[in-house]
Amino acid sequence: MNKHVRWIMITMLLVLAGVVPLFAAVGYYNYKIDPLWNFAHANEYNHYQNGFDERQQKTNKITHNPFNYEALLIGTSRVTYMNQNDFKQHKTFNYSVSAMAVKEYGSYIEYAKKRNGKDFEVIYLELYFTSFDKNIKLKANKPDYYFKTSNEFLYKYKTLFSYSTLKRARFNKKISMENAYSKPRYYNRENIGLTDLKETNIPGKMERFKRSFNKEKITGAYPYNEEYVNMLKKLKKQNPNTKFVVFTEPIVWDRFELMFSDPVYWGAYERWYKDMTSVFDEIRSFQGKNSVNTNHKNFIDLYHYQPEVGTWMAHRLDNKTKDVPEDFGTKVSEENVDVYLNSIKSDLN
Repeated sequence: MNKHVRWIMITMLLVLAGVVPLFAAVGYYNYKIDPLWNFAHANEYNHYQNGFDERQQKTNKITHNPFNYEALLIGTSRVTYMNQNDFKQHKTFNYSVSAMAVKEYGSYIEYAKKRNGKDFEVIYLELYFTSFDKNIKLKANKPDYYFKTSNEFLYKYKTLFSYSTLKRARFNKKISMENAYSKPRYYNRENIGLTDLKETNIPGKMERFKRSFNKEKITGAYPYNEEYVNMLKKLKKQNPNTKFVVFTEPIVWDRFELMFSDPVYWGAYERWYKDMTSVFDEIRSFQGKNSVNTNHKNFIDLYHYQPEVGTWMAHRLDNKTKDVPEDFGTKVSEENVDVYLNSIKSDLN
């Protein structure tokens, strides 16, 4: 054998002897931490999980793990703080993600139904102020992007050897070992959104919100999406065998009072409730002036409530009300929507 060829072969073997174990070690490390939620195992190094791409992570969880549920919970980042295990009447999966738009709901519901192999008995559905705003832009990729990614050939194995996955895994190991995460939300391995933040400066945040609201508030007609009612009707039409339990988000009373004392915002608020109740038989409103929304300790910031509030909401929606503040969660229907709105208006005045 030519000595130059032999030298090349020996060099390649030595390189492979070093690279292969390293490659295998990276794959095992990423598998053990599993920041993309492709597997189901839990250990001391991955019980804190950063929800850096919830649409992909939750879709991965649905795609690559056993998925058999009676109910689906869907909404925005607020709803990620609702513990799916707090729903006792139905085995529920929380498919809520940051900044989810109503126009995305249908696609994610259909994908979850496909993976479930049957219709859901119940869909717990968050509708929120601005869900009808026609100017709200979708910041994430379209839903099909996440579905296709998760179903790529050998996807969950290929990601084990990704440097990007390694960076996420190292971060998750760090916060798991520290048992602490300084940002608003992390997850455990059971798809439960949690927070370590308890003390919040709501008054300070409110002062900043006042300045921006007064500077940027909408004048004239609110940009209300004329297709909003049809979007809601389509959700019902696509799920004829499913009961919808619809609810609206709690809002810190200080922010609620400032916004809806303005006639433009109040007009949109009235129309919103009348549209919702024209489509759904009943909704649960967690809004307005009540013992929860007036207590700053119940909120992480002006937009997100503490997980304990999410538990109250789940129990109210599930008709398990022993521990729920009596004034939290009003039934609103076509029959009493005007009474409800007049009550809110009275509190504002």
